[in-house]
Amino acid sequence: MRGRRKGMRGHALGGSWLRWGLHVERRTPMAVKIDTDLCVACGACVDACPVGALSVEDHAEVNEDECVECGACVDVCPCEALSL
Repeated sequence: MRGRRKGMRGHALGGSWLRWGLHVERRTPMAVKIDTDLCVACGACVDACPVGALSVEDHAEVNEDECVECGACVDVCPCEALSL
């Protein structure tokens, strides 16, 4: 696959996810937790998520069916509103 396109969705491969050549194993049915009191809806987590599981309106929201718990969003959150 050539180049990176924003908004491109991940593809399920038998319990794994592939996006932009990134292979992430789905570990558990749990997802990232968001503290809505701390979230300022900056969108850093949305940009960092390799499978497109996050969106932002008034605060970040996670699609638990898509989240693979890679922690990329947790690492970039400037408000520490996300946790695994």
